[in-house]
Amino acid sequence: MYTLESLPLIRVWLDADQLALTARMVMDGYNLPALGVVNSDRQLIGLVTHVELVGVSRDTKLSEVMIAAPESISSRMTVRQVAGELIRRDVDFIPVVKDNMFWSMVTSRSLLSKLRESYDPMTELPWSDALREWGINQLEKGVEIVILFVDLNNFGQFNKQFGHVVGDRVIQKVSAHLSSKIDSTSDVLVRYGGDEFAIGTSRDRDDAEELMDSILEDGHGLNVDGVDVPVTFSVGIYGGRRTKSRNNVHGASNLDDLVNLASRDCIARKEVSTEANSVKPEAEIESIPTQAVITVPIDGEPLVTVPATDESSSPQIPVVETVQADDEPNSLTYVVVRLGEKQFVGTSVKMGHTKADSIAIATGKALEKALPEVKVTIDSITVEQAGSTELVTARVRTVKGNLERDVTAQAEANGDLEDTIGLAVISAVLVE
Repeated sequence: MYTLESLPLIRVWLDADQLALTARMVMDGYNLPALGVVNSDRQLIGLVTHVELVGVSRDTKLSEVMIAAPESISSRMTVRQVAGELIRRDVDFIPVVKDNMFWSMVTSRSLLSKLRESYDPMTELPWSDALREWGINQLEKGVEIVILFVDLNNFGQFNKQFGHVVGDRVIQKVSAHLSSKIDSTSDVLVRYGGDEFAIGTSRDRDDAEELMDSILEDGHGLNVDGVDVPVTFSVGIYGGRRTKSRNNVHGASNLDDLVNLASRDCIARKEVSTEANSVKPEAEIESIPTQAVITVPIDGEPLVTVPATDESSSPQIPVVETVQADDEPNSLTYVVVRLGEKQFVGTSVKMGHTKADSIAIATGKALEKALPEVKVTIDSITVEQAGSTELVTARVRTVKGNLERDVTAQAEANGDLEDTIGLAVISAVLVE
């Protein structure tokens, strides 16, 4: 989460022997509503505003006109905490201290840029757009960065077995742990999705790997109230290995590659089985409904439909276990896909997408975790009335190795439409 130390605050102050003229010039030059007055140890002893300087001789010392300073706040407070404090005190500025020394004067205006950003209210972390903005800016300035991708293990089962309230506590616990590890001068931590976090860092690769090791070692077996098993997570890493500067750098595409490869590295590091640290499933694995059909172009011939393979003929077919989605414009959608005994969570922030599109995108991300050799892109999702049922059509582009395919899959919604959207995407990805 962003603290005051991450903001470009103006850090100026004067001592008590300096003159009113100097204070006027500094406040006017930096457009400050108030200026801190400090002693020789840089401890705050008072402040002056424009009110105290009205009608005062230019040669007057600040010690003669300064007023008592209000209670200071710590530079480690989050932007949202500070905004709340400004509202609670009903003031326009508050002095900030760091290590018992005056550090800056924070104003409501200085918080606006960060408060406008998209934050997750549960963790107070920014969403992935903050990482994207930071990463593109760093890359286009020629700074090499490293991405750490963090994914909780078996999070779907925490929600299912203990409920979403406990699931929220798990997310908050991991968020607090990660926040305690980063340095706001070099790192950006975001909530990437439902149970995913990402850290962008300008540290070199060796230091980034030390950060990853520290996150894993100190976070081994986190405990959450109401949960009788420890919380575990996996961390992937990518970047920081280049020895030459980038030519004609395209920040956006390079950042996407770094995040994608860090995510894939995270998947590869996940434990193969759910043993001591896993939450045991309480429900049987559902099979893919047999009414699903897959529409496939065959060697340039017209589209044909073939039955979807059921679970009995292939025990390792992914199935949709949980879908959480709503109609709010900027809400988070997440889909849990089960493959064998493992669960994989994909997420999508709607950001202008329809609910159906968002479910499909989240399903595709879950499948990329379940099937790391496959890259999934959703081209379109349509839902049409077909007699007494709804027909979902998913147009999906998949990349596996050097083979790229465009596939159209259909599934009839004889029950839950949201599950059927996920089913259509799975059916398209499974086409051989």
